[in-house]
Formats: sequence, C-alpha cells, structure tokens
Amino acid sequence: MRWLVVILILDVVLAVWLIGGAGHSERADLVFVSGSEHRFLDPQRITWSLDIRVANCLFEPLVQIKLPEMTPEPGAAQRWTVSADERTYTFHLREDAVWSSGDPVTADDFIFAWHRALMPDFAADYTQLLWCIRGAKDFFHFRQQQLVAYSKLTEPSRKQAEESITRAEAHFTETVGLHAPDSRTLVVELERPTHYFLSLCAFATFMPVHKVSVESQISVDSDTGRMIQDPYWTRPDRIICNGPFVLARRRFKRDLLLTQNPLYWNRDAVGVTSILELIVSEPQTALLMYDAGQVDWLPDLPAADTLASDLLAQDRDDVNLGPAAGTYFYNFNCSPALPDGRPNPLSDARVRRALSMTIDRKTIVERVTRLNQPLARSFVPHGSIPGYDAPVDAGIVYDPAAARKLLAQTG
Repeated sequence: MRWLVVILILDVVLAVWLIGGAGHSERADLVFVSGSEHRFLDPQRITWSLDIRVANCLFEPLVQIKLPEMTPEPGAAQRWTVSADERTYTFHLREDAVWSSGDPVTADDFIFAWHRALMPDFAADYTQLLWCIRGAKDFFHFRQQQLVAYSKLTEPSRKQAEESITRAEAHFTETVGLHAPDSRTLVVELERPTHYFLSLCAFATFMPVHKVSVESQISVDSDTGRMIQDPYWTRPDRIICNGPFVLARRRFKRDLLLTQNPLYWNRDAVGVTSILELIVSEPQTALLMYDAGQVDWLPDLPAADTLASDLLAQDRDDVNLGPAAGTYFYNFNCSPALPDGRPNPLSDARVRRALSMTIDRKTIVERVTRLNQPLARSFVPHGSIPGYDAPVDAGIVYDPAAARKLLAQTG
C-alpha cells in the first residue's frame, strides 16, 4: 500500500509538472479531466461524449436545448417557423452570428455540413439522424451505390471519380429538402412530421462548419472514387469556429486549451474566458489532482471500478451522480449451425430468453458497481427521455427457476 501511495503521488507530481511547464503562466478559469484522447472534433463524425463536450464549446447549432426544461431555444438561428403540416422548417440566422474568422455564418454552411454527414465518403456514424429530411436517405443510398459501382471499375481514373461526384452533387440538389433562399435563411423539408426535429438540430451532427475552409481541405481519391477530408482541418491553426470558444492549443494525450471566441454573438453571457482539458487516463491520479486543487471538475468517474462508490461512501458534498445513456447487451450468434456444423443451441429463442433470465441486475448495481443505478430492462430506460416511458412490464425479469424450466424444455 505504501508503494501504491508513492506511485500515485509521483503521478500527481508529474501531472502538476506538466501543467506548470505547459507554456502558460495563468491558470485557466476552468480545468477538467478527460480519461482518454479525443477521437474526432469534426462535428459530423464525432460520437464520443467527451468529443461532443468540446464540440459544444466550438460550434453552435441552429438551436440549443435549455436545461432543465429540455426545450429548444435559439442558437445560431434567432427564430424559426413551422408550416401547418409540420413538414417544413424555416430558420432565420442571426445577423450577428459570425465565424471566428469574421465571416458571417450562412445557411450554406449548414447545408454543406449536413451534406458531409450524408456522404458515405466521410463515414459519419450518425448519418441516419438526418434521414427524416426529405430525400436524405435516398441520396445516401444513391452515393453508396455509386461507390460500389466505382469499386468494380478495372481502370478507375480521377476524371471518372470527379464525374461521379458531380452527379452526386446534382442528385443532392435535386433530391434533398435543404434550400437557402438567401444567406441567412435555411429551409428544411421533412419526409413526414418529426416532432423531435428541433432537438435533433441541437445535436453535434447538425452543427455547421465553415464551408470555405473545410471544403478547401477535401480531395478526391481516384482509386476508390471517394472524397477524402484532411483530418487535420481541426488543428488549432486551421479550425474556424462559431461557438463561444476557439481551439487555442491541442497536445496529443496531454491537454486541450479553449479560449473565448471574441466574435461570438453572446460572448457576454459566457461565464469563463478559458477552459483547460487535461488528458489523464488513471482515475486515481485525476482524483488526487482534484483534491490538490489542480483540477476543478472530474466529469467522468468510472462506475466500473470502486472509485465512485468509495467517494459516495465518504459523504462528500462534491460528488454528484447524474443519469447517462449507457446500455450494455450481448449479441449472440443465432445461426442454425455452428462453424463446425454442429447445431447451435443459441438459435432457439428459449435458450436466449433463459440466459437473459439469469442476469441479476439488482445484485450488479448493489454489490459490483455499488452505485444503485436504476435497473433497465429495455433499450430506452424508464424516465430517461422526457415524454416517453417504456412499458412497466417491458423486458425480461431475473428468474433463475423459470430459466431452468425453459432450458429443460429445449432438451
């Protein structure tokens, strides 16, 4: 135990030394820790919560979600109207909404960003969120089929790749319900009424990007026919933002510094002028840094180990638990036969149901995580989304006796 304490202290000393030698004399207004390096800062590609946390500082979508009411309020769009059939949304952008470069935020910036998300070329994980827009799904599959056809060419060329992209651009313009009557007006036509569309517009995938600079860093791969985005467009010296902060520094697996965007339209309402994110993979080290006053916030204490539960047991008033979307499940091979030809018992739904009946969720949250998380028996847990509650009897309950009976029936 003594050696463990010494090692942890050395970790903190090293972390403090890194902070002190970071090249800035003043402490940031807010310092927090992330447990791993960012995967993407490109809003159309990000999926991780820590990436979205930073993107919310760098980019402002059309609308924001007001907490705790969870209602949409103006963001980059000052106002919007909805047609009587609830299928057409018209957003009016703020006159004072500008990029950190000084360029105005335009409707074309949003259309370009959403277009990127719909291009299979850029591998956006949340593409399907845009499929509520008229023609969006059709366009995605059109481009997907183009790429498949291109892959079968015996002698692909740059000219063929560019012609394919030109046809895709024309199909997007003709098919997808996105229009810009002028630079400050964005019209969105939906496939059908989508009551949560404004909430979608607040999500990272729907954030704008600075069209001129991002488009200039796209090339064409003649071997695959794909458009290739230079991933370094999100470097501090390249990225152009429209949110309350700009990316001042990013050092791989060390830190990320955000400073206030002086051109942000609502800058007077921003409570801090600088945010420093430290990348610290060891939770105990992060906690010691927090207790030493080097860090203001630990947003992601891992529930999988005992750290969070130990802190709760100490009755600390600075430990706060909040709900998070985390669903864990097992995928089974349900094929009739195993690779060696033997019958696969998991192809029988009764076997899979019996296995689910043996999961004691209550014991897991009481004795393993020790955080007493709410038990979830459905993909949308009770109370997790305002306005929707899963059926009370949804899912499969813990029942080992019934599980044994089911297994006996299968032989």
